[in-house]
Amino acid sequence: MDAVVRRFWWNPSSDSSRFWPWKAWTDLCTPRTSGGLGFRRAKHTNDAMLSKLAWMIAYGRDSPCMNALRSKYKVRHGWINCEPLKNASLTWRAIDRLKATICKGVCYLIGDGKSVDYWKDPWVPWSPGFLPKPKDILVPPNPMLMSSLINLGKSFMEFALEMDVIKLVVNPPVPPLTSSNSRSVSIQASVQFALILEAIWNFRNHHVHLNNLESPPVSIKTLELKVIEHWRALPRLAGATFPEKSFFSPPPPGCIKLNVDAALLLSSARIAVIAGMKTGC
Repeated sequence: MDAVVRRFWWNPSSDSSRFWPWKAWTDLCTPRTSGGLGFRRAKHTNDAMLSKLAWMIAYGRDSPCMNALRSKYKVRHGWINCEPLKNASLTWRAIDRLKATICKGVCYLIGDGKSVDYWKDPWVPWSPGFLPKPKDILVPPNPMLMSSLINLGKSFMEFALEMDVIKLVVNPPVPPLTSSNSRSVSIQASVQFALILEAIWNFRNHHVHLNNLESPPVSIKTLELKVIEHWRALPRLAGATFPEKSFFSPPPPGCIKLNVDAALLLSSARIAVIAGMKTGC
């Protein structure tokens, strides 16, 4: 295929195989931003299409073709980490070969955690290889499902691990199950959308105006903890009674009323006091 495209490019008006290439084909296959013409090698195009098939098989796409492939080659959970079959067809061996490419970018969303192994499956977006690493290398990575670390009966996740591992919260965090009505779900979604927009806005302003590029993983973890904190506050706010608006009233005769306000700055603190009597300040 590459030879046909190359011959057509350098000698389009003749069927002869003789032509004079003025530039190496490798250079022409580089992106336009790098000085090439953006031609795609047939091998790279084929690998891209097969990688898409491998990804469909890995995440469990429900279609007749994918179901047939999974049934024929006995694909189970964890297929992406299994050894390739030796007696499979050429097409399946090509798909198996590209599992390494999929592993470079695949990362599980936790959900209920019933199908994700804590140590073996990639689920930490900001960790190298998306895999968590124990603090002590002598700790055996025994099989452990994420569902065993999540208590869905509470309004937040409970991890029986140390604080630095607790911060590796799932993406996205598990919503609290305090209520199942549509109004509660709508409020939770509104809170999450507002916090996400605020985080994006702050991240962009720090980069554009302050020339301070924050670490995206740190920003994501901070956002997740903030979302959980606001969600946990929703039940308390729902049952809270807010005080009515208060208005200024003069003190009784013979008394002095002090109105106080304070402000904390980076390098100083300010306090202001206004003394008032029944007749005025």
